[in-house]
Amino acid sequence: MEDIIIEKTSKTPAVHFNFEENRLEIAGVSIPEDADNFYYPLLEWVDGYLDQKKNQATTVILKLIYFNTATSDYLVTMLKNLKKLQEGYQEEDLSKEEMPIAPSENGFHDLDRPAEINPELSAVIAQQTPMPEDTKAPNQDENAEEEGRIVLPTHPLRVEWHYEEEDEDMRETGTHFESIIDLPFVFKAVEEID
Repeated sequence: MEDIIIEKTSKTPAVHFNFEENRLEIAGVSIPEDADNFYYPLLEWVDGYLDQKKNQATTVILKLIYFNTATSDYLVTMLKNLKKLQEGYQEEDLSKEEMPIAPSENGFHDLDRPAEINPELSAVIAQQTPMPEDTKAPNQDENAEEEGRIVLPTHPLRVEWHYEEEDEDMRETGTHFESIIDLPFVFKAVEEID
């Protein structure tokens, strides 16, 4: 796949989607007059990316100064799609009836073996486990089996939300996005977004 590189304008953000580096960045102001025309090709690119990059560590960097409601809708859709990077990860399909927490011999829930006993808990814990920076293949711990440890999977999607130090509204917006996507974000306050 070819990378996408779009220079920023007064109404549209800079976009750098790098296929080889598994890095997608959107930065600047996003108030396009035709959001469909601007964002639809990006969503198509993400669909192609997902077909080829299952379970590969991917970083999304959002450095937005301001964006409109239409942009917000596209960003949420894009992030929800990218969350599907993890094969078989279908949180929307999980329910307590399908994945019960099994009690241990003493009657308490067994949290020592969540990957075996409680796949639902395993998915939640996996989302909260930070992904190592230097890996492209999550869940790799060569010594775990020898040491008798269970390695919980990490989610391959890392979302960095950059915001200007003085812009508490944008920080709060990032927190709102984090709750909608249901995946922990990395928040980075910077002096200025250029």
